[in-house]
Amino acid sequence: VIGPNGSGKSTLLKNIYRLYKPSSGSILLDNKELSKMKDKDCAKEIAVLAQESNTHFDFTVKQIVKMGRYPYKSVFEDYSKDDLKMVKEMLKKVGLESYSDRNFSELSGGEKQRTLIARALVQNTDFLVLDEPTNHLDIGYQIQLMDLVKSLNITTLAAIHDMNLAAMYCDYLIVMKDGKIKEVGTVEE
Repeated sequence: VIGPNGSGKSTLLKNIYRLYKPSSGSILLDNKELSKMKDKDCAKEIAVLAQESNTHFDFTVKQIVKMGRYPYKSVFEDYSKDDLKMVKEMLKKVGLESYSDRNFSELSGGEKQRTLIARALVQNTDFLVLDEPTNHLDIGYQIQLMDLVKSLNITTLAAIHDMNLAAMYCDYLIVMKDGKIKEVGTVEE
């Protein structure tokens, strides 16, 4: 999803991941109406990386990433060896394996963003929503992130400001302006 600031990209995504409720109509994923799904069930279908907020978590990087496994846990259920292995692998993929015991609030903006990306990825969903995922990342990590997301081979809907990144990594583009979808098509179109 591309478009200028204020064009409605984030609002569209927030309706999809249920932070907002559509004023009319409904949103379906695999023929299931998202608004009627339980939160945990929805979290098994859609992983979200929202725009960075000023949230100050008093948790370690590893604890934050483990939260991505929450939809698969019952109350008081501990993390399995497979859960912990997945967390470790994702921390390695985003370049934060050595940061696992660091406090989230002490990280740089880019390190926080990569932590939250790892948390979204350990949800192991087939649909990923990324709201400006490359914010606060230097160019090397932007490319690493986009390579990683592309390698996952899952449906990804991302709001991206950088047209070059969009052209390199997206199969389809949705162009928004003034809160409306103006164009939908392949990058070549």
